[in-house]
Amino acid sequence: MKRTLIYLISCILLLSTAYAGLPGEAVVSPFEISITARQTGVGEAFTAYYDCNSILYNPASLALLEYEYFTATHNRWIFGSSQSYFGMGLPFNWGFMSMGLIYFNQGEIEVFNNWINQYERKGVYDLGLVLGYGGRFHRYLTAGVNVKALYHDWADYTMATYALDVGAICPNVELPYGIGTFNAGLVVQNIGPKEKLRYVGFNQPMTPKLGIAVDFPSWQMFNFCLLADASYPVYDAGFRANLGLEIWAWQQLALRAGYRLGYDVEKANLTLGAGIVYKGFNFDYAVVNYAPYTGLTHRFTVCMRLNEMKPVGPFRVLDKKLDNLNTKVDKLQADVTDLKLSVDEVKDLIKTSLKTAIDMFYIRHFLNVLFPFDSYKIPKTEYWKIDEAVRLINVYYADEIIVLEGHTDVAGTDPYNYTLSDRRSQAVREYMISKGISADRIQLMPKGKSSPINYQTGPGARGMENRRVVFIVSGE
Repeated sequence: MKRTLIYLISCILLLSTAYAGLPGEAVVSPFEISITARQTGVGEAFTAYYDCNSILYNPASLALLEYEYFTATHNRWIFGSSQSYFGMGLPFNWGFMSMGLIYFNQGEIEVFNNWINQYERKGVYDLGLVLGYGGRFHRYLTAGVNVKALYHDWADYTMATYALDVGAICPNVELPYGIGTFNAGLVVQNIGPKEKLRYVGFNQPMTPKLGIAVDFPSWQMFNFCLLADASYPVYDAGFRANLGLEIWAWQQLALRAGYRLGYDVEKANLTLGAGIVYKGFNFDYAVVNYAPYTGLTHRFTVCMRLNEMKPVGPFRVLDKKLDNLNTKVDKLQADVTDLKLSVDEVKDLIKTSLKTAIDMFYIRHFLNVLFPFDSYKIPKTEYWKIDEAVRLINVYYADEIIVLEGHTDVAGTDPYNYTLSDRRSQAVREYMISKGISADRIQLMPKGKSSPINYQTGPGARGMENRRVVFIVSGE
C-alpha cells in the first residue's frame, strides 16, 4: 500500500499543478475551475457583476438579484474530466440566500493493490456544497459570504474540509452625462485550513480579487458591458488578469468574448460564448480551446427565473422610501383620529408624504407602479400601490379626472414602446375600475420611452424604475 500512496500523491500533485500552480502548494478546489458558461465566456471576469450563478464568483452579488431561480450547468473539461453544477436562490426581506452543489469527475486512474497483487481502476472525484448570503446595506454597498463544504475522493483516499468566501460590491454608480453605470467589486475566495491526505498537507487556493463592470445604455438595439478582474493567488505563481466583453441585442441575444492572463495553459487564454433569453429562461454556452490537452471544451448553462422584482437586502434599500411613506401614512391616520384635522389639512399632509409635484395643470403622485421587462402584466408586489392610489382618489379626488401616465425603458423602437406603455396604463386602469373608480374618470397618457428616469435597461431589475405607470390628478 505504500507504493499505492506514493503513486496517488504524485497524481494529486500533478492535478494540483494543472490548474493551481506550484507543486505541493495548493490543491485544486472544485469551485476554482470556472464551470458556468456566461462567466467563462467573458474570461471569468465576474467579480463585480451578477446573475443566477454569480455566487461562485462573489457572494455580494446575490444582493443584486431580485428573483427566485434554479440553475444547472455542465462542463466537459480537459483529460476527459467533467463538472456538473446545480443551484437555487431565494430572495427575502432581509437578504438573498443561495445554495449550490458541484460535482467534479476526474475519471479513473490505475492503482496497484498489494493485497491482491494486481492493478485496479479507481474513480477520482470532488464534491462541493456552497451556501451563500448577500445583503444590501446601502445604496452603494452590498456584502456577502459563502460557506463551502469540500470532499475529495482520490481512488479511495479521501479528505474533507471547509472554506469561506467574503465579498463586497459598490453597485450602479452613475457615470457622467448618463452614459452608463459602474460597479466595483472585491472578494477573497477559499479562506480555510489546510487539507491533509495522510501525511501530506495542501493549502487551499486562497485568492483575493478586484473587479469592475461598466454597463453602457442601449445604442439602438444593443447593450454593452465591459468587465475586468485582477487577482493574486496567495499560494500560486503570480498575478492574473481577466478581461471580458458582453453585447446584448434586443435584450434577447448575447455574444461574449474574454481573455485571461497569467494562467498555466496559455493557448486557453481566449474564451468565447453566447446566450439567449426566452420566457424566463437563460440559455448560455461557452467554448475554450485547450489544444495541448483535449482541444475544445464546452460549457452549457440553463437558468430558470421565477417571481421577478422582489426587493432584497437587510434594509430593503430599494423600497426604503416606500417604507417611510407607509410609516408617514400610518402616523397621519393616527393624527386624523386624535386631532380631528380638517380634510384640507389632511390633504396637504398626504401630498407631502407622497412626494407630489404640483404645477398649474397637474398634481403628479410619485407612487409608481413598476413592471417587468417587456411586460404589461402587473406584478403581485405592485397591487398595494394601486390600492393606495384608489384610496386617495376616493377620499380626496372624488370628482376629478385621473390620468394614468405610462412609461417604458429605452430598449426597442418608439412605436413598440408607445404601445407597451399604453397597455401598462390600461392594465392599471382596469384594476382601478374593478375597485370602483368610474371608467369615464380615467384617461390614459402613454409616453413610450420619451421620459426615462435613467438609461438602464434589460431583463431583471435593471431599468425597472423606467418601466412605470404614474397617476396624475387634474388640477381643474
